[in-house]
Amino acid sequence: ILFIYIMIMDKQEAETNAKRHFDSETGFTEPEEENEYVHLEKQPSNLVNGQLKEYQLEALNWLIHIHNLNVNGILADEMGLGKTIQTISLIAYLHLKDQTLCHLIIVPKVTIKNWERELHKWRPDLKVCFFYGDKDERKILTDYTIKNEKFNVILTTFECAMKEKTALTKFKFEYIIIDEAHRLKNDQAKFSLIIRQFTSKHRLLLTGTPLQNNLHELWSLLNFLMPNKFPDAEEFDRTFNLDAATTEEQLKIVKQIHNLLKPYVLRRLKSEIEFKLPPKKEIYLYVGLSDLQKDMYKKILSKNIDVVNEDSKDRIQLLNILMQLKKVCNHPYLFPKIEPGPPYIDGEHLVYNSMKLKILDVLLKKIHQEGNKVLVFSQMTTLLNILDDYCRYRGFKYVRIDG
Repeated sequence: ILFIYIMIMDKQEAETNAKRHFDSETGFTEPEEENEYVHLEKQPSNLVNGQLKEYQLEALNWLIHIHNLNVNGILADEMGLGKTIQTISLIAYLHLKDQTLCHLIIVPKVTIKNWERELHKWRPDLKVCFFYGDKDERKILTDYTIKNEKFNVILTTFECAMKEKTALTKFKFEYIIIDEAHRLKNDQAKFSLIIRQFTSKHRLLLTGTPLQNNLHELWSLLNFLMPNKFPDAEEFDRTFNLDAATTEEQLKIVKQIHNLLKPYVLRRLKSEIEFKLPPKKEIYLYVGLSDLQKDMYKKILSKNIDVVNEDSKDRIQLLNILMQLKKVCNHPYLFPKIEPGPPYIDGEHLVYNSMKLKILDVLLKKIHQEGNKVLVFSQMTTLLNILDDYCRYRGFKYVRIDG
């Protein structure tokens, strides 16, 4: 009852704020017309070198709306829908109003280069402090850039944010934005404890991972977004009497909380978004074996026929036979001393000795002529070596990714 009362009060406050008019110079003024709020028909003028898709513009309007209501939220779109550019577009909109605003963006180490690239592409005029590097590099940035506040955005990683908390806790940021924010679900984790010491007017969480059916994890996210309303995990648990609730009742409670969280969470799936692209097609091609493959296949089977026919089959030995047969089906050159040589010379024998590669050769020639790109997967690293030789032999430009 206490929790629902708090949410009702929030709703009343939000409805009151929704009636207030946002002026570009003075901010909110007294209420003028009911339900009047900012709604952009096109992207901010300072967002360049690209065009937001319709659903991304909708997300920007949602972000602006909760910002004007002074509500912190979670942008939880499925991976690939552009949470990065949607966030950058919010920063662009805010800087049309006030160019002195400073934001902190904390991202995983593996995505920081992508964030830097996207910020530079869409907002090349933005002063971005790429706060990343070894101890000496970070000290130079702290002394000459951060202390003098020569930035609009500090872009850093989880690890650097923890190591440089002394420098970062001195600022009051307009926004603290956290990518891959499901790391905050553990409120006792080191990063989760440190980030709560940072100060900002607004907070935005980005995550492609949906909220799980775990009340304590939900509380941890709510506590970060709205610490004044959700200060105590024990009180939160007692409100819902989790100890007395059955598993089924707990799921019902979580579902109710999800419904209450809807105003603070925006999540769309790829299946829900209209990309104006043709539907995906899956075509399975079943091919036979080349003469060399048939010969090797028969020899492996005949050599191990006793194991195959045995009632008490040795599982490990059988799996080994299956792996050998799989290698034959992919390419006979996966076995030593099968490829003619030395010297080993690339030629048509690479193609005609494997029926899979023969079919792939026909497909790739046609696709290459049409100017399209192809992604080829293989579970065998050794097969990538053969595909490497094949692409070089055919003159295809390619990028190889192992691991």
